[in-house]
Amino acid sequence: MTTPTPTPAHRTDAITAEITRLSHQAAVLRHIDPAERTDADRTRFAEITARLRALVAVPPPGYALPKAAADLIAYADARKWVADVHWFVTAGADPFVKVRVGRALSGAEAAGRRGNAWTYALCWHARGCAPGRVRLFGPILATTPDNPAMHNVPTVAAVIRAISDSR
Repeated sequence: MTTPTPTPAHRTDAITAEITRLSHQAAVLRHIDPAERTDADRTRFAEITARLRALVAVPPPGYALPKAAADLIAYADARKWVADVHWFVTAGADPFVKVRVGRALSGAEAAGRRGNAWTYALCWHARGCAPGRVRLFGPILATTPDNPAMHNVPTVAAVIRAISDSR
């Protein structure tokens, strides 16, 4: 007996089910008193969160990460910044993807600075787009060591310049 090849809809259902199951397991572990957590609890929580990050980074069938987002993530990764991708897929709603890139300051860099990290949050949304397409949606939000209050950044190119200038 052979197993049928999953269709994109089955794949989405399977991913959604796994995200739900893992989110519940993470919530259970999070509610354990920190003083009572074992090394096994901490290890399992790290495994769950890593798997959740991998699952939410999977685009829905017919979609792909926009080129600007992929280029930004590649640029940030090459400069040892952390990048996080999260696709949001809800029945009856248009999908969207949130991308965050950031880097914490090292000890020497923090001297005389008001903030302790660079973070940039961007969102691409399918609302009003052709099937399989997304466009930059809303402001690009940032916090920086010199301006730790949430503020807007005008373009993805400005984020790339900030990453370049931060080293």
